[in-house]
Amino acid sequence: MDNQRQSYQHQPIAQTDSRDGPKRGIHSIGGIYSPRYVKGLELTIDYYNIKQSNVISTPASDLTMLQSVEQLGTASPFAPYVTIGNFANQGGHQVTGPGQVSTNLVNIYVLESLVNIGTINQSGFDLHAKYRLPWEKYGQFTVETSWANVRSFFIKLGPSDPGTDYAGYVDDGTMPHWRSYSTVDWTYKGYGATLGYTHIPKVPDMEGGFETAYNVIDLQTRFDMGELVNPALTGLSVDLGCNNLNNQHPPLDPNVFDNPPFDGSAYSPFGRVWYVDLKYKF
Repeated sequence: MDNQRQSYQHQPIAQTDSRDGPKRGIHSIGGIYSPRYVKGLELTIDYYNIKQSNVISTPASDLTMLQSVEQLGTASPFAPYVTIGNFANQGGHQVTGPGQVSTNLVNIYVLESLVNIGTINQSGFDLHAKYRLPWEKYGQFTVETSWANVRSFFIKLGPSDPGTDYAGYVDDGTMPHWRSYSTVDWTYKGYGATLGYTHIPKVPDMEGGFETAYNVIDLQTRFDMGELVNPALTGLSVDLGCNNLNNQHPPLDPNVFDNPPFDGSAYSPFGRVWYVDLKYKF
């Protein structure tokens, strides 16, 4: 086939069968543990496994489908998409054996169809720990941390695709194996404050580059005006805070992202932001 002129016809079309559409299987298990010997401690773990089949995808490139049908004939998984005489939906007929593509190349038609042929498998853990410290003389302190793990995110587009596990890499989006968010919260009479910490580790891309580690500190302070100033102001509170206190910029990866050259769905484009929030509860 390599020495012959490629003058076949191709037609892009989307065809999905609602009777054999995308299917999803979700399996999850989790538990909460609160030990009696550590009052105020709560540990949570959840495991998930999601398998999607018949995901809409393109079977393969024209060349891959032609070579497969040429070599395997009707045994090729792409035989329904390569026909002789016309497109399959316009009266063309499928090959009956190997070698018929090269002998009919000027009369070969390839249907570039979106079909329910791909699979996506993903699994991971969600971990959460919360501890309310027993000392309350100077207020109530609560420490929390949440960790999200993507163990695998495997996508297989079609029969000829060996599949790719995107977990732990940057491709269309950032998918670190682990990311976390932790807080220390303090409340005392009408005062309150929360210190938050977001961590995303260094994540490599599939082109040899990487996104550097991302660490952001947020601070919020709260004041209950009804308790601190006058009971007539009950329900009124003022929050003063700063997001991205350490002024962390999003990591750049021009190998994957163009304009802007970072993942806006995973990282905030804003630097340090101070704010005042006035709230009233009726």
